[in-house]
Formats: sequence, C-alpha cells, structure tokens
Amino acid sequence: MSLMPKSDSIQIREVWDHSLEEEFALIREVVDAYRYIAMVTEFEGVVLRPIRNCNLPTCGTDKYCIWQFNFREFNVNEDAFANDSIELLRQIGINFKKNNEKGIDA
Repeated sequence: MSLMPKSDSIQIREVWDHSLEEEFALIREVVDAYRYIAMVTEFEGVVLRPIRNCNLPTCGTDKYCIWQFNFREFNVNEDAFANDSIELLRQIGINFKKNNEKGIDA
C-alpha cells in the first residue's frame, strides 16, 4: 500500500499574479493545522513521504491540495540556465511565455 495519495486525488493549485492574494488567504486558513511546510524551487516531485496517511490539506474539497507558484522574472530567451532543467520543466508543463505574461512579481 502506497503512503502517497493517488495523483488523481491531488489538486495542483496554480498561483498567478491575479490569484496570489486569494491563494495566500487559503494557505493562512490551513497552515496552522500542519507541522511542516515544504518548498521545491525547481523540480516537482516528492519532498517528504508521510509516515501515516497523506499529510496535505484538502481546502474544503475532496482532493489534497498543493500549490504551484508561477513567477515571471525568469526569461528563457535572456537568462542563463541548464538545458536539462528547462527541458524537464517544459515536459511537466511549465509554460515560460505564460509565466512571463501572468506570473507573480518576485
């Protein structure tokens, strides 16, 4: 039996400039119920495997919630980067043009 929830039971909450305050409000509502907070700055994946049950908020839904913050400052056409990192991010669905247009100001 896997300790991690099935992927169809997880909702990735995309955070853009226009939704930042709304998502922060939701995070403030649930943050005190969780002992640890993890952040991944480049690659999506498992940071911590819970020992018992999934330790993710549900935010009043039937799915576990995780947040993906999309920032606008990185420009794939101008900034230095590792090719394999950019290719991986593209493969998992990161849209750099959309990030530049609608992302959060860092």
